[in-house]
Amino acid sequence: MKSTVINCHYCGTKLRLVIPKASRQRRFECPNCNAVSKIANYGPKSAADGIESRIASSDADRTSLLPEDDLAKSEPGSIVVSPENELEEAPVVLIGFPRRKDANEENVLDEPGNGKEAIEDVTHEEAPDAEEDDAEAQNTEPEVDVPLDAATLVVHQPMPHGEENGVFPRGDFIYQSSLFSFKTVEDMIDVMAQKKPGYSYTRSGNPNFRAVEKTLAKLDKTEEALVFASGLAAIATTIFATVRPGERMVIGSHLYGGTVQFFNRVGKDQGFELVPVDYRDPDALAEALTTETKAAYFETPTNPHNHIVDLDMVSRLCRERGIVSIIDNTFATPIFQRPAEYGIDIIVHSGTKYFGGHSDLMCGAVCGSEDRLKSIRSYRLNLGGVLNGFDAWLMQRGIKTLALRMERHGLNSLFIARELSKHPKVRAAYYPFLESNPGYSLARKQMSGGGAIVSFELDGGFDEAKRFVNALKLFARGPSLGGVESLASIPAFGAHRFITQDQRDAMGVADNLIRLSIGIESKEDLWRDLANALRLV
Repeated sequence: MKSTVINCHYCGTKLRLVIPKASRQRRFECPNCNAVSKIANYGPKSAADGIESRIASSDADRTSLLPEDDLAKSEPGSIVVSPENELEEAPVVLIGFPRRKDANEENVLDEPGNGKEAIEDVTHEEAPDAEEDDAEAQNTEPEVDVPLDAATLVVHQPMPHGEENGVFPRGDFIYQSSLFSFKTVEDMIDVMAQKKPGYSYTRSGNPNFRAVEKTLAKLDKTEEALVFASGLAAIATTIFATVRPGERMVIGSHLYGGTVQFFNRVGKDQGFELVPVDYRDPDALAEALTTETKAAYFETPTNPHNHIVDLDMVSRLCRERGIVSIIDNTFATPIFQRPAEYGIDIIVHSGTKYFGGHSDLMCGAVCGSEDRLKSIRSYRLNLGGVLNGFDAWLMQRGIKTLALRMERHGLNSLFIARELSKHPKVRAAYYPFLESNPGYSLARKQMSGGGAIVSFELDGGFDEAKRFVNALKLFARGPSLGGVESLASIPAFGAHRFITQDQRDAMGVADNLIRLSIGIESKEDLWRDLANALRLV
């Protein structure tokens, strides 16, 4: 193990990092401010140079989104081994432990919020001497297959074109074509029979959306990804490809209103046996997931209350019974949560929200193993819910700033949630990283950021909620979410308006519930707008 001393780039506390030699992880948590940082590269050098590493300077690498985190403090720095007499003075921080442990192990040292527990059990490790360091430098093979961070992946995406006369254009080509022609009939037959690579008809494939699919698979850490014309097209195609008429499906009792409407109208017409259950209740879920169940469909965080579901628990119950687990990961995005790391089989996204990010694109995505997505790909071809070349290009361009946008969304949202939770006219505020949230500890375990949705209940009813929303100046009034601009809506009269009153009551979607989609504006400006509107309630 190596001992390294740095200063926390958020609060300035001097820290000694204990780095296991075999580790490939890059995260550490400051025990003073709980800010989590990632180290981009580290490795032994000569004793004269010390062990030097660069702290990743990307905004997205700062995964603990606390309100006191100041973007101005995120300048890149370096980690340098300090003299031995300094090692005793600095708090110890373990880094490099696996992000997840087996279900029977209790402490996950690498997770946010667990740094202080780790410190208590650490014994002092001396810094390596020059001879040890030189020997390691000579005998250690350079890492050539270290996975890139999400902030890097979204920028360096596969480009749907190649070199031309030694020149590489930096802008992505747009293949706005419904079909592709061939030199010979034989070439056309081979491509259409998938005997050799190529494209024939955009409904079956296009260079633009194939490029963005490769990026999404890397972000979600899955083998494959598919893109669709909308989020609901992704959801519906996945359900049709997974569940047959008459088969049993256990669905979350807290879902996006459009998904509930799909199950109410289309799912029942198809003869699916739909069993709603609160996925936060392990006993109720275990009872509902019988061996006759074909699929389990849920959200976390949920829309609109930000309820948190235990991904490990759902994955384990489904694996034990041979059930396909499907999650809508729209609220978190792969930047803040990667369900595949917990064993979830299929991940769906409404890319209209954060993948596009500018309220000018409709798209969706499904990520999973090649085997799971084989049938979904076939259904997409036959149902036709695919993207065209231009929309795929917009999706790819939007994803390039996804990591930056999500961090700013998260920083703003936690600040707004905390302010709302203290306001006398707010009955309750709902946000994953809000300490009063019942799912707070679980959210901190399986998410690296709380997302961009803050919901809250006002004192009063629909008249007060309507008066509040109408008084907002910076927040636009709209039923969707995910853009750079902030939006406000009343879910009971927005996304959940087409479901039954009984379903809304069961979900807790009251007339005074307001959902805020927090944008990337100044958080102080956003709060002033909200505070001014609250004065009129």
